[in-house]
Amino acid sequence: FFLREKLGKESVVATKAIFQAVVHTLKIFVFVSLGFIFNQYAVLLSMMIVAVFCGSWCGKFFLGRVPEKAFQVVFKTLITVLALRMLFGLVGE
Repeated sequence: FFLREKLGKESVVATKAIFQAVVHTLKIFVFVSLGFIFNQYAVLLSMMIVAVFCGSWCGKFFLGRVPEKAFQVVFKTLITVLALRMLFGLVGE
């Protein structure tokens, strides 16, 4: 979807980030409605939030330095590897 639409690397990352933010926000509402208690995981969640900010900073830093063509090759490769992992992971179960 992202590369089919001929989006640039910044648009791909921004679109993916918005999708992820919306989905994770919806998950929080679902977990809360099911009675999930987040307090038990406060330390882990705090570390994950810090990791997200560090990852965002690193991603922004590297995104400006990676050529468009290299980004597309890496993105397509990662998507392909993840798809194959999902396929073979499902077959192996």
